Amino acid sequence: MTTLDLRTELKGLIDRISDRNILEALRTIVLRQAEQDDQAAEMQRMAQLSEEAIGRGEVYTRGEVEKYLKNHRPKP
Repeated sequence: MTTLDLRTELKGLIDRISDRNILEALRTIVLRQAEQDDQAAEMQRMAQLSEEAIGRGEVYTRGEVEKYLKNHRPKP
């Protein structure tokens, strides 16, 4: 069964359901999956941006940051 066949079958089955509780449960499942897909896409986008920043040399090591802060903080 293809994805399109499965979608078509599910749409037909959903159209036959009259119980509001079942429809709300199905809606919850679908919304959760959509949110997970959105989060995964955002994580991939952020990872790509990070890789690009690393490639451009825009990222510093912890040691470099600590050295910078040590040399540029006001002395008490």
